Amino acid sequence: KYPQSDCELGNAVAPGILIKNFGTDTLDVGDVIIATYQLDTNPVVEETIPLTEELYPDSTIEYVFLTSVDMSEIRTYSFKAYTRLTDDDLAYNDTTSFALEVYGYPTINIGSDTLSTDIEYTIDAGAGWSSYFWQDSSTNRYFTVVYRDRTPDNRYSVTVTDEHGCPA
Repeated sequence: KYPQSDCELGNAVAPGILIKNFGTDTLDVGDVIIATYQLDTNPVVEETIPLTEELYPDSTIEYVFLTSVDMSEIRTYSFKAYTRLTDDDLAYNDTTSFALEVYGYPTINIGSDTLSTDIEYTIDAGAGWSSYFWQDSSTNRYFTVVYRDRTPDNRYSVTVTDEHGCPA
């Protein structure tokens, strides 16, 4: 269930899984589910989940592991989670595997501070961004400063967003 791909995840991410009862029997209060996960080639983390309520066929419970992992590096991670039950006849539906990516934040460069006495001066935030947001709430790639609107302390800034929704 999580984590999911994001701009950053951090060094103490607690994975969460959704466990579904695919069987025909109800799991009772006090029954135990062994939940396991592995990130990349790190050691397998195994935790015991004592059920505090019945888990009916086709029902789900959410579980957040107590053991967290470091996902602060910008890269693609391989994640695998599975469960073990004592009377499980079909172990093939107990495992999920997926890749998730930590994208990092994009880098933008609109150049150095510039002093201009031109009537108009256009600042270019660069091509290829999914969105642009300037200090005046305009949303174009370019921002034009008009001389008559300037004051000595005017500063201009833009926030851009990449294809993953990560801002800079």
